Amino acid sequence: FGKFFSNLAFMLIVEAIVLPVYSVLYNTNLFQPGLLLVILLGSVGYTSIGTLLATMSVQTRARDILLPILLFPVVFAVLLAAVRASGGILDNLTIADIAFPINLLITYDVIFIAASLASVPLAANQLYFKSPGVIFASNFASTPRNGSINSCEGMGERSNCAFTVATTSG
Repeated sequence: FGKFFSNLAFMLIVEAIVLPVYSVLYNTNLFQPGLLLVILLGSVGYTSIGTLLATMSVQTRARDILLPILLFPVVFAVLLAAVRASGGILDNLTIADIAFPINLLITYDVIFIAASLASVPLAANQLYFKSPGVIFASNFASTPRNGSINSCEGMGERSNCAFTVATTSG
């Protein structure tokens, strides 16, 4: 959860800098308690989703491409709910009118923080994020080109395999 809290702290620091600037530029009061709640809920939701998906995609080859592809569809609901709730608060709508987006933000926060808690033991075990083929193939990266596998016991980083090396004279 260190990465989650550091990302959340970074987002909150940026929001604390940007919010007064926008308040002055747009000549409106953005320091309303409801709006600050929506900003906090949106930040927690975005950070929890991003951290969970980043943890899951860190061991893949295409992690730079895979993370935005996974992140955008999942975080879209959080962004949409935060925009609707903050727009409703700025338009002075009643709590009943903005209850659904706020409830959606709370639900996403709870679900993805719980999913992060559930995946901590899996993240500690790095084998979860590697496919067996990748683990199996990585064991043989240092085998000679002309070697062949006679037998293997087990799959994973501690598999025991016997090799036959064919030599060519030449």
